[in-house]
Amino acid sequence: MILVARQTHEDALDAIHRLKVLRASLPQQWQVPLLVDQKQSLSFANGSRFKALTTTKRMGRSHAAYGALIDEYCFWDAQEEELLALEAACERLHIVSSGNGAGDHAHKLWRQAERGLGVWRTLFLPWDAHPGRDAQWYAQNVLAAATPRLARREYAACPEEAFAAPEGVFFERFSRARNVAEIEIVSNWETSRCIDFGYHHPACAWLQRSPAGQYLVVAELLPHDLTTDEFAEAILAKEAGFGLLEKPRHTYADPAGNAVNSQSSESEVRILRRHGISCRSTSSGVREGCLLLMNALADPQLPLVVATSCHFTIEALASVPPDPHLAERYDERSPYQHILDALRYFMVNSAPAGRRPCSGNSVGFGEGRARMQF
Repeated sequence: MILVARQTHEDALDAIHRLKVLRASLPQQWQVPLLVDQKQSLSFANGSRFKALTTTKRMGRSHAAYGALIDEYCFWDAQEEELLALEAACERLHIVSSGNGAGDHAHKLWRQAERGLGVWRTLFLPWDAHPGRDAQWYAQNVLAAATPRLARREYAACPEEAFAAPEGVFFERFSRARNVAEIEIVSNWETSRCIDFGYHHPACAWLQRSPAGQYLVVAELLPHDLTTDEFAEAILAKEAGFGLLEKPRHTYADPAGNAVNSQSSESEVRILRRHGISCRSTSSGVREGCLLLMNALADPQLPLVVATSCHFTIEALASVPPDPHLAERYDERSPYQHILDALRYFMVNSAPAGRRPCSGNSVGFGEGRARMQF
């Protein structure tokens, strides 16, 4: 028994049609006689069966199947629950899908599999895996498309393009070619930390300043469900492996961390200070930090560069959508909020006074996405 799971009843019927087309294309000696030919199922003389399902939270649970093909999983409505139902029905699962943005359950599975975690394995097929597509085809169908960004998502050259946000991204000036590089921590360069507090999803990033004055994001820490004491210990433990000749010069944090926590009767800033981490913070608006971060990414001479090892930071800058109601800031409901907030605190606190945006700065907005006027 092989299950084929597709989104709609029409898709399920199409799956059976495709299977019959595939069978007809095989050499005659390989075509096992077909005993049952129904709208949503096929049965063969050797006992093999195919059954097409539409996506529900309990699909497959009444079956004991050999395997399943999961089609366009990134577009399913209840990904985790629906996948769990199929996993209960069979052990051999294959997911085939184009991407539909970052941050959902499908993307989390892919990201974990890339890092060798869990039972899933990845296989990415780029646009040119099709033998009929060449550079000329790509120029006509992608580069010359009405919306090249969306065309690149459909005909991706790498997984990051496949998982690009369908509704657009906030940091449109972020470029992997310009803002991502294979870099390592340099033991004698000036190092700073930036921190966003939070029990469930705290974030810390380390930045180094090159002798030329360029800032590089060299490491990230994104733990879950830690007290502030545990977070401080995790920061120092990770930092111990950097081989720095001097401790980080500054730690920039959320000004809200100065408030007393009702549970601990201490502020986050004071707790970190007990661990030897002294924080600096400057009050600012979200818009101001966003503009500074945009400027840093798009700087023509010394752009902000992120190490390839900082997967989540890269993902955040490449994928976070704009706020649907306030185009001048990223969507703070996004899972990327905390690492971006940390970078924002760094930008606000480290920027020279003359480079910080003021109310007279010109910012243009269009199509629901923020655009700096450089």
